[in-house]
Amino acid sequence: MAARLHQVVVHPVRDRATEHVAADERRAVVETGPDARAVHVPADFPSRSTWLARARLGQGRIQEAIQILVDRIEQGANSPDIKGFLGYAYGRAGRRDEAKKLAAADQPPYQQALTFAGLGDKERTLDALERMAILGPVRLGRDLMYPEFDLVRGDARLKALRKKLGLPE
Repeated sequence: MAARLHQVVVHPVRDRATEHVAADERRAVVETGPDARAVHVPADFPSRSTWLARARLGQGRIQEAIQILVDRIEQGANSPDIKGFLGYAYGRAGRRDEAKKLAAADQPPYQQALTFAGLGDKERTLDALERMAILGPVRLGRDLMYPEFDLVRGDARLKALRKKLGLPE
């Protein structure tokens, strides 16, 4: 039986990626850029569910994203990234109490920044991003490119943080 593919949009690098997920969940193909090259991602790839949930968020299919992330947590995944994106999704869905509960938990700054961004809380998002500075310019520079942090783009505090780390504006 041939796998049936459907297309979902992923926004890891500013609207330049597309993910095709096999209906039978055996493989995924990620294409990036205008001259896309395919990458096969195995079904057991550790962050595959997170990327699929992010794709659903980018499509506005927030409830589906939440379900994907909750399912992964119920299956035993304990990644702070999953909890950060779940907090973001809860915030986008208007489920503020659940998002705040995740943000109040003992999460690393990146996951708190995601949750606060989902809640639309610019100040606390920036506070968490500033606490991430110890991770260095490579990690923070990459993470700042994610669309989840569009909320803080152009903010003077973010520009100062980028400058402090030697990142381009």
